[in-house]
Amino acid sequence: EIVNSFINLIGLWRVGGLSLFNLRLLTMAEWLSLYKNTRGVWLDGVMEGNFHRFTILIAGFLGGEVTAGLFFQAQRLASVPNQFLSPIIHRIMLNWFGRIEDPTTRKAGRDKVLKLIFLPLLIAAIFTALFADPIVIWLFGESWARVAVILVAMSGMICFWTLYETLKIYCMVTRQSITMFSSRVVQLAGLLIPTSVGYWGWLSNDIALGVGLSVAYFLAFIYVYAILLLSENRLTNHRT
Repeated sequence: EIVNSFINLIGLWRVGGLSLFNLRLLTMAEWLSLYKNTRGVWLDGVMEGNFHRFTILIAGFLGGEVTAGLFFQAQRLASVPNQFLSPIIHRIMLNWFGRIEDPTTRKAGRDKVLKLIFLPLLIAAIFTALFADPIVIWLFGESWARVAVILVAMSGMICFWTLYETLKIYCMVTRQSITMFSSRVVQLAGLLIPTSVGYWGWLSNDIALGVGLSVAYFLAFIYVYAILLLSENRLTNHRT
């Protein structure tokens, strides 16, 4: 990171991209404006990080350190499709959503992106369910074979995580923070309901938690999309 920072700094200096300005303290009004504009993004980032840490803690509580380690490895593998698409969603789409002022055009673009990325994510989830065993064993060896079983249980997470992130970015741009934060409650409920099945011994703990993650992202996506459609239909009916 340090090397990258210096290389970028030198590159900016070579192309004349560095400017010097007089520093000044922000006024109270500017601090309040900054807080209002960034609190949603900051709080959601905190909630996202805590959600993933919470799942690891639950895995450790239910099955000990070994289960937590296996679950963490499966969770990392399940996040690969989202990491691959994340630059498109968090940079390109965030910028595009922010630049489009017409709500109808922005809504159409949102739905088009959801349709475009759904098929690759669905294929990735199906591919994971079919070939998780040989891939995990090839990557990590026989001792990590249990990761493949947990990973299959996370197929829903693979399919719906990026879809949910797309709607979350849309809510950030359109300042619908209540919808975004309430979806976290739905997400947590979706995680805990299948996990409780494992806690009571009706299903293996790690599998139940993997299914819980799949349900969590599926319900969060469905919830946000339903709320957005209801609000948009209500606004359309009001205009007509």
